[in-house]
Amino acid sequence: MTSDVGRATFEGRIKGAIRKVCGSYDTRNLKDSMDHRNCVDEANLSAKRASVTVMAAAAAGTPIETAMVINN
Repeated sequence: MTSDVGRATFEGRIKGAIRKVCGSYDTRNLKDSMDHRNCVDEANLSAKRASVTVMAAAAAGTPIETAMVINN
């Protein structure tokens, strides 16, 4: 987490988690598209808030365990 490679790995894991949580959607269905976009946006905001805590803990040498919670 304190190196560029560590941060890139962390960000990749977040993107993968968001894809898994928000799933796929029918691009031809406007409601599905909007619901998916809202899920991705909310998940990104949640991840950004959590990443600040995780990055600060890593920089201080006190890694923490976290869980991402997304309300749909």
